[in-house]
Amino acid sequence: MVFSSRDDRRRRLLSRPFPGAWDDVLERNVWHVECLAPAEREALRRAVAILLAEKSWEGCGGLELDDEMRVTIAGFAAVMALGFEGFYFDGLRTILVYPGGFIVERESSPEKEHLLGEAHEDGLVIVSWWDGDSDSDPVLRVAEVVFHEFAHLVDINDLSGDPAGRVDAAARREILAVLEEEHARHAENARRETPTVLPYYGALDRREFFAVATECFFLEPAELREERPRLHDALARWYGQDAAERYRFDREPPDDSEDAETIEREELELEIDGLTRAIEEHPDFADAYRQRGWAYLDLGDPAAAAADFTTLLDLAPDDDEGFHGRGQARYHLGEHAAAADDFGAAVRLNDGDAASLAWRGLCHLELGNPDAAIADATAALRRDPELPLAYRARSRALEKLGRHEEATRDANRADELDTSD
Repeated sequence: MVFSSRDDRRRRLLSRPFPGAWDDVLERNVWHVECLAPAEREALRRAVAILLAEKSWEGCGGLELDDEMRVTIAGFAAVMALGFEGFYFDGLRTILVYPGGFIVERESSPEKEHLLGEAHEDGLVIVSWWDGDSDSDPVLRVAEVVFHEFAHLVDINDLSGDPAGRVDAAARREILAVLEEEHARHAENARRETPTVLPYYGALDRREFFAVATECFFLEPAELREERPRLHDALARWYGQDAAERYRFDREPPDDSEDAETIEREELELEIDGLTRAIEEHPDFADAYRQRGWAYLDLGDPAAAAADFTTLLDLAPDDDEGFHGRGQARYHLGEHAAAADDFGAAVRLNDGDAASLAWRGLCHLELGNPDAAIADATAALRRDPELPLAYRARSRALEKLGRHEEATRDANRADELDTSD
């Protein structure tokens, strides 16, 4: 048998002892390790050693890259590769790591973008690292970005077969059919804002859906299998590992709502920190104000959100989303007349904006005009017949007018549309 020079280098590399300090990092940060059998742990160590030795690692944006960062990132990537025997993301050459995200400017768009990661076809992957200065879990965010971006390197949409050669053409077609159905279902859930384990931005296209599904497959496998068993099983076929069976984490996310809310708050604070750094570097970065405004709203700080959306509108006066976001912020501040004006501006800029009409209906209700609320909610439903907020606004207005039967019918319809399937 003839061995390639790469095979020879790898044999010599793997003949060296795996550093104990690296094992400590994996045990501390890559919680999947605790679920692995001894042989699987050894396979993970081999993958980590090869990824660290064969790829070029660079810290960017002032980040001083150390072994903690490299081993953690490589560890999560190695988890993905466990089902691809002998595959170590062979087309990947360079891994760039930024502190909390980075700014990109594209020729195709005048807008700057704040990204947490990006995969390129030319063998480059960019990911982010967060420090531990806050009470939140920065390693979880690192894991999300790594699973997402490395998923793009093994995307079934782009490959004729899996890297290990287990999935033939017929099996690939079957997996793709399931993913297509699940993507359509997710797009509908995102449109209706139906609660789901999958992040809504996966609705964008089939590649983003594959990446966000991969995140959930490796980070919330039990939840994914419970909510979307066909999707979990399709990914298990592709990745060559049953995540829900293999990764039964001892470090389960807390179930009680107070702790879940704390986790969500900490994640929002991390997002705001990254966007704030982006704004400090680029004060005219309109999209960063937009994203931070929504994060502040989700965090329950409508005053800060209103300020960011106002700055966004100073930079982009015809941004309908800016008016809609500021309208929501002003509504929560009790400034209902000003909020109604903002929602009206959003509708003038985007006539199909059903959500702004529904929100303006709620403003009319708070201002004591249920007839105007009914008119706006009805107009919203003409644009989107399955918008729960519009049914709720109209239900409340009908109740005010004593039209109880109609109000109950609208409330029930809103409940039907809000129920997770």
